[in-house]
Amino acid sequence: MKKNTEKNKKIILGGLLAGGLVLASYYGTGLQKEQETRADAAISEAVQTDASITGEIPAKRDRFAKQFAMSDGSYTCRYILYAGPL
Repeated sequence: MKKNTEKNKKIILGGLLAGGLVLASYYGTGLQKEQETRADAAISEAVQTDASITGEIPAKRDRFAKQFAMSDGSYTCRYILYAGPL
């Protein structure tokens, strides 16, 4: 009788754990899609603001990269491949 009780406890516990994993993965999948939708919306909003290069920042120049100031106040770095360093 004692062996059956222990066996039943293990079966019930295993079933509960498996059910919990199924629910967690189902819930997690919905969150991932929601986060992807938000990220896509944020990216599309950021892409819509087209900024142009206003000038190079010579002090930030590297051997293989140039940094530029943009019209929206941000900075960008461009790696330019030449035969030798800039």
